Amino acid sequence: MNLEEIVFSYKQNVIEGSFCNLIPIREIDLNDIVMLRNQERNKYFLHQESDITLEQQRIWYQKYCIRKDDIYWGIHNKKGNLVGTIRLYDISDGSCEEGSCIIDENYAKEAPYAIEAKYLTIQFAFEILHLNRMVNENKKDNRVMNSFSKQLGFEKIKTVTIRDAEFNYYVLTPEQFQKEKVQQILEYWSNR
Repeated sequence: MNLEEIVFSYKQNVIEGSFCNLIPIREIDLNDIVMLRNQERNKYFLHQESDITLEQQRIWYQKYCIRKDDIYWGIHNKKGNLVGTIRLYDISDGSCEEGSCIIDENYAKEAPYAIEAKYLTIQFAFEILHLNRMVNENKKDNRVMNSFSKQLGFEKIKTVTIRDAEFNYYVLTPEQFQKEKVQQILEYWSNR
């Protein structure tokens, strides 16, 4: 299978973690995603200027379903609740961008969902898709995501402006990926 076929096939596959599962989004998730994206904190860090509607999300989803360079997962806790989202997109030979990582404020302190979801997507990109570079842009004042990016091994390259907001532009290679460090963090949480 070529890269596009692998990406497209994984729109049907669940990636299991210790605290969460990454389940490719389905139409039944769209209402929950709209509610999640419209939380004030998430809107701010996604740099989403206004609430999105279910119809807007449905239109986006219909286009997403046919793309072969994009995988959007719902982050589900082990009880099956959608607690967040994460995405790999602009997947091409050698690289991709990671983004759309948001966690429901109601679940954020329950477990290390964001760091495990990022860990699982990075493993997927480097070990399954065999990419050699991942890009990530975090809003400059998003202390949590900037900290996670650094813990994972992302290197800040520059600050960029997107729609009048400053974002830190990070790059991660397989050699920089702090896999063992993140495994220690997840193990610590498992033993709590």
